[in-house]
Amino acid sequence: MRDLHNLGIVHRDLSLENFLLCETGSAPPHSPTDGLEVKVIDFAMASFERWSKDRVAGKLCYLAPEVHTAKTECDGFLRDAFAVGVTLFAMLRREYPWESAQSGVCITFELFQRHGLRAILRGRSNPNHGSISEPLLGLLDGLLNPNPSTRLTLGEQEFGSDRRSVWDEPWIQTGPVPSL
Repeated sequence: MRDLHNLGIVHRDLSLENFLLCETGSAPPHSPTDGLEVKVIDFAMASFERWSKDRVAGKLCYLAPEVHTAKTECDGFLRDAFAVGVTLFAMLRREYPWESAQSGVCITFELFQRHGLRAILRGRSNPNHGSISEPLLGLLDGLLNPNPSTRLTLGEQEFGSDRRSVWDEPWIQTGPVPSL
């Protein structure tokens, strides 16, 4: 996504359904991820306009909270970053974090805004909190930050080095903690 953003492309419809894991046909694998690559598909809602007041692009649970306010333009790069966070959460948990990030619509998102991601995980019937490390929770909290001005970026050139990105996060820097 960072590379697409650096080309000036905002996807606007990132979701689990729009990521494919494909074999590359490379040499025999040495690890479970060798010979695999992620591809982004379905650019029907994509735009070359980074800033937009468009409120209809994307699936409801992936839409960043700022999309639902009519007052200002939204940064498409940060909208995509939020959707990456929802996608990562859904892959890890096999469930969505909330139905909607629109204010007053979803009690789970309201809980997240007030008390953070850990509160949502504690509130689930099968919290499975132990399988998500603290560094990974930090990455998710940063991507899902309701405030776009402090949300993690995907490392786009336009943000520069003064803005924190996913590439600065400990989970990305050191990788996942191996299971014993």
